[in-house]
Amino acid sequence: MEIANVVWAVLTILSWVFLGAMASIFSYRYARAYKLEGEAKALLSEYKSRCNGSNRFIFNEEIFKGTFPEYSNWVRRKVWNRLVITHAIERDPLDSEWSIR
Repeated sequence: MEIANVVWAVLTILSWVFLGAMASIFSYRYARAYKLEGEAKALLSEYKSRCNGSNRFIFNEEIFKGTFPEYSNWVRRKVWNRLVITHAIERDPLDSEWSIR
């Protein structure tokens, strides 16, 4: 009976270690996404301040990827989707390019 208790104790410890590792990975990824979202919104507000109404700045996913290469694709995709949902960037009705107005 003692071997069974030791096995359960080891499995319990390994489960907690695994869950802790997964939680730290997810929290790190979400922290990076939050940081990138702040940087992207600061960049977008800087560009928007330079727009005078008749011009626009093209800002598509390739430009976003080139502007922030230090972030992973998962983080960039998550932030890109947030920017689209909040209408920080919009599609131009004439040529369907993502742009800042």
